[in-house]
Amino acid sequence: MNAGSAPDARNPGTGVWLVVASTLAFAVGPIGARLAFEDGSNTLTVVALRGVVAAVLMTLLILLFHQDFRLDRRAWSWALACGVLQGIAVYGFLGAVALVPVGVAVLVFFTHPLLLAGVAHWRGTERISPRKGMLIGAAILGLALVLAPDFAGTDPLGVALAALSSVAISGMILCIGRAQRHASSTQLNLYATIMSTLGIGLVATLLAAWSPPNGATGLLGILAAGVGVGLGLLAFFAALRHLSPVRASVLSSVEPLFSILLAAVVLGQQLRAEQWVGALIIVGALALFEASGRQEPVDE
Repeated sequence: MNAGSAPDARNPGTGVWLVVASTLAFAVGPIGARLAFEDGSNTLTVVALRGVVAAVLMTLLILLFHQDFRLDRRAWSWALACGVLQGIAVYGFLGAVALVPVGVAVLVFFTHPLLLAGVAHWRGTERISPRKGMLIGAAILGLALVLAPDFAGTDPLGVALAALSSVAISGMILCIGRAQRHASSTQLNLYATIMSTLGIGLVATLLAAWSPPNGATGLLGILAAGVGVGLGLLAFFAALRHLSPVRASVLSSVEPLFSILLAAVVLGQQLRAEQWVGALIIVGALALFEASGRQEPVDE
């Protein structure tokens, strides 16, 4: 498929399953990164190398499905915007994690469904009722319980960087819809990943921050993180052919929950009672959001 799907080709059920698949794939990323960190690597190196893995994966998929590597000229500007915004989102999030607790950074980052909802409502592409707005807020509240962020002594700059990441990812999601009118999800994922990875690699080089893992375990972790991120982005891009940006983003809020549950299984981390309560709130809010209305906008 070398062009965006027409509106009448949408299948919301397929879109929901693609979002679920993307969140499950993304959940592998932090586990793989953790293995690489424990094997002597650092954040910039892991993010850059996982981007290389993801780009190689997209290249193989394009070859496997006999797609064209050449992008339609109408897609280039949107693909470039996606790559730049993806890079800004990654830089912002990494900068935030360096200054504030991870839970705070993740919670601020996942305010992006609210941002997208506000933009969609303002543009008139999707009506966000008070009930839907409250359900999005409830999902974020559930995330707060699951993540249990510690705001004590929080650096305002770290919060600002996390907010920048949230804004950038919102912009990227909006650009994806435009780009996929003239490119396949795999093509767009490949070029956006290449551009953002080159930027991250340049920063790592300028800061002399390259630190590959010391052993096979760390390399396998980077491989897992790259495959997880690559497939996660691909599934999410494809989901946006069937769902509105707001609906897809709200459903993706379950990703931190999957990551924590996977960490509990793989890394033996224990969940507290309030985290289980938060998990139930997230699932309940998302289920009610899905049931509250299934009309999709024609134009993003």
